[in-house]
Amino acid sequence: MKKSDFVLDSFAVEGYKGFRARSEVKLASLTLIFGENSAGKSSIMRLLVSIAHSINFKSRYPIAPIDVDGEEHSFSGLFTNGSGSPLMVELTFSDSERKNYFTVKYSIIYVRDLNSAVITDITFSDNEKQMWRCELDIDFAIAPHANQFNYRVYFNKEKKTFEKIILSFEGLTPHPMTALQSKLSILEEDVLSLQAALEAFAKSVIWIGPLRRVPPRNIPLTCYPSKFSPDGRQVTQLLHNSNPQGNSISSKVSTWYEKATGRILFTESSVSNDKEVFSISLAPVERPTSAIPIADHGAGMAQVLPVIVLCAAAQVSLTDIKNPLLIFENPELHLHDAVHEHLAEIFFTTVTAPSGARIIAETHSENVLLATQLSVISSDDILKASNVRVNWIRKSEDGYAQIEGFEFDQNGSLGGLWSKSIFNYTPDLAKRIISIKMKNKKGTEN
Repeated sequence: MKKSDFVLDSFAVEGYKGFRARSEVKLASLTLIFGENSAGKSSIMRLLVSIAHSINFKSRYPIAPIDVDGEEHSFSGLFTNGSGSPLMVELTFSDSERKNYFTVKYSIIYVRDLNSAVITDITFSDNEKQMWRCELDIDFAIAPHANQFNYRVYFNKEKKTFEKIILSFEGLTPHPMTALQSKLSILEEDVLSLQAALEAFAKSVIWIGPLRRVPPRNIPLTCYPSKFSPDGRQVTQLLHNSNPQGNSISSKVSTWYEKATGRILFTESSVSNDKEVFSISLAPVERPTSAIPIADHGAGMAQVLPVIVLCAAAQVSLTDIKNPLLIFENPELHLHDAVHEHLAEIFFTTVTAPSGARIIAETHSENVLLATQLSVISSDDILKASNVRVNWIRKSEDGYAQIEGFEFDQNGSLGGLWSKSIFNYTPDLAKRIISIKMKNKKGTEN
């Protein structure tokens, strides 16, 4: 198997925003992220988005921080406040069976005088016990404004002897600027593997943020989108029948709306001001001729549309995107609790499709978790326990963020010390209501 076919298996950070200590997220086909507000859920998800952005756009920054509007912001804001420590990022890539893997660990500092970030250390290791480390050679640093630096290369934990190499970077992707001779030739295959894996990862990431744009009543028809903004505005183009997979995607989306909300989805083309446009409408199953633009329905109907369309598209095909990694923030936004189970079900169908799609979803929905648990223990065999990873992000006593990862066993139970405070708010409110009712009843009887 080519290492360009390896996918991101896990990632870890240290000194990143609220994550002062090393924190790791292990990925599965479906990765769910829970936590209280401002715990760090969005920060940890957007790290992957920012890494992908820096690689895709060949940024001079190792990580190009992306905001909710898709715009870059200050790199210095990535560091844990007051830590004075470098930012550590660790990425592990593996094959589909997780038998072969390699890990690359970066140490990054921000140099204010250069208004730039510098990778001071790269460590590479794999399951074949191959290991090397590039350490920034401060005495021989060159052309920092050209993003080129000298590094000392140590092999297999050797600390005394080293080789020298000049590296430049596009995001986290290293590019040797010198001929790889003698011992350095050992690096060539590893660097090529790393380049291929990073490029494939960056291309696979599709992020839908927490604030989606409501489709206008008349949507201008454009070419097939090559990228998607976090507000999901380009996603609607996938529904048009000019897209080779448009009819298939539209059918899957309509089926979901019908099952989840009792409505059928329609797309209709027309011409407005000499330009081809199309509309997206929903109609009750009982009255299919009473279609209303989705913009005129409840907010939840339009907010979930980019999520459902991308899931349907990932099941069919997303053009040249291999093993798509769909990242959703608060996908259940404005949806009634009863619909959350249907949202979870399309996640299951998507991540078990032959396309190799994976989903990371940050959610506050207890019903999504319960639906996942139900699928794991049911006899339909759609979702296996090994397909799911659940992460709980919380603040520690010192105010910094921590990640706890859990997996379902075959009985549908979450192993480990699953926090007792995750979803206890509703029962607590119910207990308080009952307590007051009992108190009031006693008062009336007296």
